[in-house]
Amino acid sequence: MADIWEKLKASFDKVSEKALELAKEAAEKTQEQAAVAAVKIEIMKIEKNMTEKLAKIGSMIYEQIKEGKDLEKTEEMEKLVKELKELEAKLKEYKDTLEKSREEKSKDE
Repeated sequence: MADIWEKLKASFDKVSEKALELAKEAAEKTQEQAAVAAVKIEIMKIEKNMTEKLAKIGSMIYEQIKEGKDLEKTEEMEKLVKELKELEAKLKEYKDTLEKSREEKSKDE
């Protein structure tokens, strides 16, 4: 009878270890997916911000043309262009991070 209990205990220990291992793997994958989702959200925010700035520049140019003025670069346009360049750099960083994450995931699989 003691032999049966020992076998049951050993089996239970193995099952417990496997369950713990699977839980750790699931937690790691969840963290990875959450990190990827956060990067994707940041990319969307940057792209939205860029679209808004481009629309402002386009609106300024349109107003100049509509009023029959020669096109001239204003301080506000220059500021927006500078901000766009900074956003493009951030966007590249986030996209590079996302690409690295995808490459690492494909290596793991």
